[in-house]
Amino acid sequence: MMAAAAKGVRKGNARACNGGPIRRAGLALDSINYFHNIGNMEMKTALAGLAALSHESRLRAFRRLVEVGPDGVPVGELRDYLELPAATLTAHLNVLRGAGLVTDQREGRTIRLRANYGRMNALIDYLTENCCAGSGRCRPAPSCKTDKKGAAK
Repeated sequence: MMAAAAKGVRKGNARACNGGPIRRAGLALDSINYFHNIGNMEMKTALAGLAALSHESRLRAFRRLVEVGPDGVPVGELRDYLELPAATLTAHLNVLRGAGLVTDQREGRTIRLRANYGRMNALIDYLTENCCAGSGRCRPAPSCKTDKKGAAK
């Protein structure tokens, strides 16, 4: 009986945001708000970044952009380095852009790609935030420092 009620809820047929009962086809479930608004966006942003990096080609592309530094690299150079078809690289870059890990800038007929160091550092900070349970036995991971224009400090 509980599975049938949960199935109805998963399909989005009944929702309760106030902790009240969820009713569907004569069944009721009591809902309790387990999630807090504080930190939800941070978790979603971290998940988007990790999901974007979870594919070999996207991870290689992002690592290459980090390696070349804040000056970035033209799309064609990255495509040659990764040995990917243009359409495939475009699809992968769109995922990285969507996660905020990559930025691009048009320079005439060329598009220059850059790693978003701020987002990368935020993701690293998120992953290491509670390292060693705050015991002080370890230090936070170092961050890449760049100025507003992307040049290394």
